[in-house]
Amino acid sequence: MSHAIVVEDLSKQYKIGRVLHETMIRERLISLLKQPFQRRDSTTETLWALRDVTFRVGEGEVVGIIGRNGAGKSTLLKILSKITFPTTGTVRTRGRLASLLEVGIGFHEELTGRENIFLNGSILGMKKKEVEARFDRIVEFAGIERFIETQIKRYSSGMRLRLGFAVAAHLDPDVLLVDEVLAVGDVGFQKKCLNTMNDLQRGGRTILFVSHNMAALENLCSRGIWIDGGRIVRDGNAKEVIRAYMATFAPSGQA
Repeated sequence: MSHAIVVEDLSKQYKIGRVLHETMIRERLISLLKQPFQRRDSTTETLWALRDVTFRVGEGEVVGIIGRNGAGKSTLLKILSKITFPTTGTVRTRGRLASLLEVGIGFHEELTGRENIFLNGSILGMKKKEVEARFDRIVEFAGIERFIETQIKRYSSGMRLRLGFAVAAHLDPDVLLVDEVLAVGDVGFQKKCLNTMNDLQRGGRTILFVSHNMAALENLCSRGIWIDGGRIVRDGNAKEVIRAYMATFAPSGQA
């Protein structure tokens, strides 16, 4: 099987610096003026968002990424999208990659909805004619016909999300990364998103789907990867991985 995504020994470290008791720049300046030679009480913390993560995703595979808040799921997708870079390890993707990670990421605030659609298409390496062929479907899916000539900065979060997903899903990606798209939007929009991802799956597209909606993950994904504390806890059949993950929420002494 050819692999659309290859992740090997991936780690991501953040250094969190903080100065105690000086929460504002003004306070820091006053402190320096009053006591210029006093040793400042400062600390630097190290956080490993991901640690030694290795997995491969075959072409056409749909994988659900699960885990508690802060487990490292979103960091993983940001590295795959090249929004941020790993501290160690390697990531390789094959084909055209589109992502919807946070509302508004990938949009230029001063451009209109129309201009952002063409901008995203060019970023994905598409020709103008290719974007034009999909333009009407994108706008209809997003439901923003009246606002297509309005600057993105004036869109509500819901409008941004609808347009972001429509662009990511309709510009013919080989790999689609989706982070919590079902957490925002009404039931009708969520259903449209799931139907679209099903269509992409049937078309042989590769999807990585992060969500806390276990029912949606179980229905859409054949494989699940459970991440906790930046490490992979379990990787396998989606239903089995979800069952093991949900068991960690059961009260002590219960199965």
